[in-house]
Amino acid sequence: MTELRVATYNVRHCEGLDGVVDPVRTASTIRATGATIVALQELDRYLKRTGSVDQPAVLSELTGLKVTFCPSLLRGQGAYGIALAAASAFESRFEPLHVLADEEPRGAIVGRVQGVSVIATHLSRRSATRATQLEQLAGIARDLEGPVLLLGDLNETSRRLRPLSVAGLASDGRKHATLIGHRRQIDHILGGKGAVVKRTWTLESRASDHRALVADVIC
Repeated sequence: MTELRVATYNVRHCEGLDGVVDPVRTASTIRATGATIVALQELDRYLKRTGSVDQPAVLSELTGLKVTFCPSLLRGQGAYGIALAAASAFESRFEPLHVLADEEPRGAIVGRVQGVSVIATHLSRRSATRATQLEQLAGIARDLEGPVLLLGDLNETSRRLRPLSVAGLASDGRKHATLIGHRRQIDHILGGKGAVVKRTWTLESRASDHRALVADVIC
């Protein structure tokens, strides 16, 4: 059996609770997780609001992780989206997820990393859309070779993740307040098909309005 440490972290374009955009602080939080597989949400690339910086490239350099960025929203010459980072090279693809016409595009990065199939995602803020997206993710997970991990900001509490549990994906059962200033857990790490989430915890940091969620996983 193999033990992995993984994490999911909504970095809010590297803007901290103090309103300062600081990729160095964000990278420090990522390194502090000790994870070798990390799902990242709300990254900017070449957007004016964050200094026209390529945040995925900067975080890759500062953490030593290989970062695959997938834009979900294009804005002029820049982009905004999600990423999957890992200590070793990996192959991946982007799977668009259902949204309504006036919604921000959403999707999932699906990759094979360190012998594990990984789904990294950031779901809609609309409950009706999320319900469809959860069914899509469940279908993706069923089709993947095991072990399987799903990491991301699901914008949903654990009690509403039934499509994923029916597909065989489960957490360790612990609850964590992942959104700072709120009691809800909306960021999740789930395992299935031979991936067992043994222990989860959060990392305190002022680098974002989310706490990084970290897990030790046995495969």
